Amino acid sequence: MHIIQVGILFGVHYFVLNHIVVWCYNVMMVDENYQISLVGSKAEKYLWILSRTPVPDPDLLKIVLAEAEARGYDTSKLIWVDQSRNIEAWENENK
Repeated sequence: MHIIQVGILFGVHYFVLNHIVVWCYNVMMVDENYQISLVGSKAEKYLWILSRTPVPDPDLLKIVLAEAEARGYDTSKLIWVDQSRNIEAWENENK
C-alpha cells in the first residue's frame, strides 16, 4: 500500500454581503488508488476525510487519521457522518 503525500492548495472564493471571502484548503494525502484523501485548512481548524466508498478501508483510514494527528489536528473532534443509507445503493452499483 502506497500513500501519496501532496501539498495542493486550493481556494474557494465567493461573495458575502459584497465582500470576497477566500477559504484555502490543502489536499494533504491521497492513497495511490484515489480511494481516500485528507483535506484540511491551514490553521488546523477544518479537516475532511473524503472516501469514494461509504465505508473506507480500515487500514487506509488508520493511516489518514495518523497523518492528520501528526499535522496537529485533533481527530477526536471529527464528526462522522452516518453513511448507512448510502451503503446499499453503493453495493448495488458496484456488483
